[in-house]
Amino acid sequence: HDALPILGRAMEGMLSVFAEFDNNNRRERCKSGMQARVREGLWCWAAPLGYHRPIKGKKTNIVPEPERAPLIRLAFELYAKGTYTFKALAQLLGDRGLRTREGKYPIQQTLEKIITNPVYCGRIDAFKEMTKGTFEPIVDEALFAQCQNVKSGYHLKGKPRVFNNPDFPLRRFVLCQHCNQPLTGSYARSRHGK
Repeated sequence: HDALPILGRAMEGMLSVFAEFDNNNRRERCKSGMQARVREGLWCWAAPLGYHRPIKGKKTNIVPEPERAPLIRLAFELYAKGTYTFKALAQLLGDRGLRTREGKYPIQQTLEKIITNPVYCGRIDAFKEMTKGTFEPIVDEALFAQCQNVKSGYHLKGKPRVFNNPDFPLRRFVLCQHCNQPLTGSYARSRHGK
């Protein structure tokens, strides 16, 4: 009688090992299937903002949404100029009608995710590989690259990023009378840190 509880625990342990093995096998098969689809240029996850699946419930590839895609394109075009922060861009696009899937105004993190996601220029970054998608891109690769340069602090020509600062409205517009170069502006800090 004493051996029965021990035997029961041993069987329970064996069953949990087999269940874990089965789960690992399923996970690997699922991952392999997703990798194969990605290599074919198919998007396997929920459609990003600005895209949708044309047939609900079917594993079709994503296509640009007629309502949101033009606003996503506008976000890239405006950000590439180097004069908008993500916060200002989110406010502007929200005012123009861009909403999240939940129907909310976009926030600056939403815009940052959009601007840095290569899916919008037709590429899939997954499983440590960059694959060209077979879906229609919302922006071209040159515009996407320009936005990445602006985000990292440099324009394509290597100049530092410049923002329109309301505290210095004449910066870059007032020219030096001696060298004819645009003047800049910045805050001065005293030795007391003020």
